[in-house]
Amino acid sequence: MEAPEEPNVRRNLAAALHETHEAIREIDAAAAWDRKDLVDNPQIDTYPDRPGRFHAIAQFLVKG
Repeated sequence: MEAPEEPNVRRNLAAALHETHEAIREIDAAAAWDRKDLVDNPQIDTYPDRPGRFHAIAQFLVKG
C-alpha cells in the first residue's frame, strides 16, 4: 500500500495504511499478552505490478 499511486487513490490508501498499522499494533499487543512469538512472521505475498495487486484484491473480495 506504500507504492506510488494516483492522487485520488493515494488519499484512500493513506487512511487504509493508518488503519492497517493500528490493527497490526493491536494484534502485536494481543500476541504479547498471550505470550506468542512476535518474531515468527510468515512470508509476505507480494505482487510486482499494479494489475496483479488489483486482480488479487478482486479475487479476495469475490471469495469473501
